Amino acid sequence: MGCQQQPEPAAPPVACTDSSRARELYKYFQPPRVRENTVSVLRSSSPNTVLTAHAQLVTWRLDVQRVLISLIDRETQYFVAESTKTLDLANSDESEDPGDAIWAGEQCNMSVPKRGRLCEHTLEQAPSPDGSPACFEVLDLTKDDRFNSLPFVAGEPHFRYYVGVPLKTKKGIPIGSLFAMDVKVREPLKESSKKCRFLTIMASNVMAHLELMKEKEDRKRAVNMNMCLAAFVDPEHPLRKRKRTVSHQRSRSYKFATFAEHKAAVDKEQPP
Repeated sequence: MGCQQQPEPAAPPVACTDSSRARELYKYFQPPRVRENTVSVLRSSSPNTVLTAHAQLVTWRLDVQRVLISLIDRETQYFVAESTKTLDLANSDESEDPGDAIWAGEQCNMSVPKRGRLCEHTLEQAPSPDGSPACFEVLDLTKDDRFNSLPFVAGEPHFRYYVGVPLKTKKGIPIGSLFAMDVKVREPLKESSKKCRFLTIMASNVMAHLELMKEKEDRKRAVNMNMCLAAFVDPEHPLRKRKRTVSHQRSRSYKFATFAEHKAAVDKEQPP
């Protein structure tokens, strides 16, 4: 995991709408396709072990049941990482404690109204005038009328505690959250400035990782674009030669009705 990254100075406040947040999110994350006009909660198809390790570290440091990292666009929340204290980082289906099995992965078809999302409130948080980190905390979800009817509060696994901090890009646009949940009521985290600061630092680390992944994809696209441009201006470019060879082989194969006829023609052309 390396050294913890110190949080960068907060970016100037920007007007953030659902559309601007979605545009900013898609620079870092390409979501799976979902049906139109739905509000879904989906888990990433390929867990990121780096983000999962960050989440697991938070579970131990805050002594909470589970920690998740989610990204949100206009109407969809994507769980890109989840961990408990004993979850196997290499295989999210395994954990030392049966109670530490992943939750979001099992609820991939769950729908949550946008206005009822806890993380939607987290995204709206801003640092306090006294310099305290942006943090949204609910000590007992069952006693909060805004959230006590949510399916994971009123039903299994009966979550009661929530605390989260926003994930903000360099432009200051919140695109997701790092948050912890527990089935037990807990003492206010805000009273512990060190733990609040730790959670904020971990959110900065998560964004730093997403920035690195974005830069990697940007470089890959740039290389591919340069190769295509080079092939366009140079008729002898290896890429164009390879495409001509493949096209020629395909056109020849279309002359024969069966693979056996095609193979016989190829064998006939080859010297004995």
